[in-house]
Amino acid sequence: MNSLGFWKRPNKRAIITGPIVLGLIIIGFATWFQGGKATQQQPGMSPQARQQAEGKSEGPVSDSLLASYKVADYLPRIITIEKLGVTARVLPMGVNPDGSMQAPLNINDSGWYTKSARPDTPGAIVIDGHVRGPTKPGIFDHLDTLVAGDVVTLEKGDRETLEYRVVKVKTVPLDAVNMNEVLRPYTAKTESLNLISCTGTWQKDKKTFDKRVLVFAEQTKAAT
Repeated sequence: MNSLGFWKRPNKRAIITGPIVLGLIIIGFATWFQGGKATQQQPGMSPQARQQAEGKSEGPVSDSLLASYKVADYLPRIITIEKLGVTARVLPMGVNPDGSMQAPLNINDSGWYTKSARPDTPGAIVIDGHVRGPTKPGIFDHLDTLVAGDVVTLEKGDRETLEYRVVKVKTVPLDAVNMNEVLRPYTAKTESLNLISCTGTWQKDKKTFDKRVLVFAEQTKAAT
């Protein structure tokens, strides 16, 4: 079961309309990252097969895998939302063959859209995650319970930890998500973090949920 949706840009407005959480009609480098090595997709899979496999894996990510996961010093490595009990790898996500953004294969990983901002740079870092897989909840299953003031942290590849404080949480219908809003800071604070996932009711015909939850946070300080 693929629980996420993807972005299209009809006319001047962007909406989420398909099976992956975040996608763009922008040609980019589709990157898949595991064990510190970047590839175009999971080895042995075509790009199309990889897209179909998104959100299907429910295997746990062990503490040892979290500890050994490596990215460049300046990239997001681990996301933690203490309130939700979330600690997950942040995997770089590129673009699928249909113009949608890649989403993690495993519901216990998160995905950073590589054409959004990087940590400690102006703009909004955009991270997506699955609400659930075929039989189990995903890491963003309770994302819609966050409220203003809650804390999200990102650990970079150099192990520096950055703190972000939620400023706005909202749930919108599937066809009312504005991509321009998701890709920019919600407030005047230029270093921001935006999270997105599915919520609402599962639509069997569209193979996705009928709503999206958007979380907007701004960087407050370096936690370490």
